[in-house]
Amino acid sequence: IYAERRKILIDQANTLYQQGYSLDAEAVNKSALQIDPTITQSFINQAEKLVNQGKTLCQQGQFQEALSIFDQAILLFPGDASVYVELGKALFEIECYDEARDAYKKAMQLDANWTRAYVEQGKTLLNKGKALEELGRFEDAHVAYGQTVLFYPMDANAHMYLGKVLYELERYEESRDTYKQAIYLDSSKTQAFDQQRQELINRGKMLFDLGDFEEALAVYTKAISFDPHFKDGYVGKGKTLDKLKRYKEARAAFQAAHSIVSPIQPIAQNTSWMYKEPFRYDL
Repeated sequence: IYAERRKILIDQANTLYQQGYSLDAEAVNKSALQIDPTITQSFINQAEKLVNQGKTLCQQGQFQEALSIFDQAILLFPGDASVYVELGKALFEIECYDEARDAYKKAMQLDANWTRAYVEQGKTLLNKGKALEELGRFEDAHVAYGQTVLFYPMDANAHMYLGKVLYELERYEESRDTYKQAIYLDSSKTQAFDQQRQELINRGKMLFDLGDFEEALAVYTKAISFDPHFKDGYVGKGKTLDKLKRYKEARAAFQAAHSIVSPIQPIAQNTSWMYKEPFRYDL
């Protein structure tokens, strides 16, 4: 009777797992173990055999087949953290990074010692992105960094490098938002954001000094897109529009700069007339 009841429960657990109800399957599986606790070691032995089989399949590059094997092992012995790690590795290889992340998280919940393995996998993706970025392959680097963020969303470096490559692709608003996430995770990443912002401001100033006002205007507009709360972008834009005799637009830019002035960004004494005098900006 016990054997028959246990078999019914195990079959039920298998069906639930195949349908994607893994938590329900684990609960039913535990019920089967409670009926006859003596089979626990048998389940462990079977799970170990399945894990070894799955590893062999991974070595042969048959990752999809390995996934099914690891799922069966988890069903037999859901308390073994190492099985989830192997599952995570296989999912990582087929670029299912969000699912791989969840598998690693489950392993770490069961055994925190697996945290290092998870971190190292994240570094693998990050280093791939860095290598592509150094080759100037920014689109490919963007993909790699995006995968890193998906797999390891709490890594501030991953967000920072993603922000950097988005900046190189001139996707400034996305870059800004990504940097914000990096700064949220690690406030020291503010320095990298500030450097990129200043790079745009300096480029605009250089073009302005060369008399290339149209190009300078384009760069200052990019600087504002990257950080709409930094006055230097608006001041530079206003000065450039003034040179182009687009006075009403210049006034709007100076007024925008004035509205965001803070103790950190005071208005220089010798430029205060730009905001106060109606002068030609009312023409």
